[in-house]
Amino acid sequence: MTLLTKHSNETDNQLQNQGIFVQYEKKGIDGDGKLHFHMGYEIYLFHKGNAKIIIGDQVYPLQRGDMLLIPGQIPHIAKPETDSPYIRSIIHFLDTPLRMFPDKILQPIFHMFPNNGFLLHCDVNDQHEIDKLVSKMNAEINKDEFGNETMAAAFLFELLVMVYRMVQSMNKQSQYLHLTQQEIYVEQILTIINSKYKEEIDLDFIANSININKHYMCHCFKNVTGYTISTYIQHKRMEEAKKLLQFSPESMTSIGQRVGIRNVSHFSRLFKEYSGITPSGFRKKHNTMLKKQFTIKKEQQ
Repeated sequence: MTLLTKHSNETDNQLQNQGIFVQYEKKGIDGDGKLHFHMGYEIYLFHKGNAKIIIGDQVYPLQRGDMLLIPGQIPHIAKPETDSPYIRSIIHFLDTPLRMFPDKILQPIFHMFPNNGFLLHCDVNDQHEIDKLVSKMNAEINKDEFGNETMAAAFLFELLVMVYRMVQSMNKQSQYLHLTQQEIYVEQILTIINSKYKEEIDLDFIANSININKHYMCHCFKNVTGYTISTYIQHKRMEEAKKLLQFSPESMTSIGQRVGIRNVSHFSRLFKEYSGITPSGFRKKHNTMLKKQFTIKKEQQ
């Protein structure tokens, strides 16, 4: 079984090492195009292609020049079409490298990253300025020279201040997306899944909740997300279980129940099918990685 969220793990490893991780003009699909989440914050810049992104229960159709601000620990998925190249730049970052800057400026900046993400469209001039900053940041991160990490943090701070000013100047009416009827239905379905995944939910319950034909509902969801509803619910549960395994000392039985799977053996089997590793193995691997990072930082002090 392929590890479906390998991309997420690799990103988190890079973040723990450097605090900033840049993927400049990246091509291809992340993590086999599966639901995933990251530590820290994410700035996603869409350059080229035909794609949409789902964050939480929000559907974002994308066009060239779009920027998404995505908070950490929120499962999301990009669905690019195969009829054109898919190109974007992504900046992942922790708050640690930015602590050199005034807190009174950082706090409103971090508030730009709401639970379901935030979309803003950049005009041609803004795209050009942003691209220059991201290119410089990427170059510094990949250098092995004096002050490179501080320089990268400075470029990131400049980018965040620029974005904050753009958000403040936006016309509130421009924040509303023109979604298709299918995308509207999918947002309603996602809202139910994200609020009810801890319980036993079935297709009839969801269809009745939004007053739609069950078969048409399934067609809409698969067409927009690329998932069946049942598969999406299972992936949502596994991603939430990963969070608990990393940040909670609870037992496997308790974690399984908290994500809507009552039988611990069934939970372990589903988790291994999804992640390629048992829940206990996943927790052990995460704890080992944290100890290694702590030892490296201690030796560097």
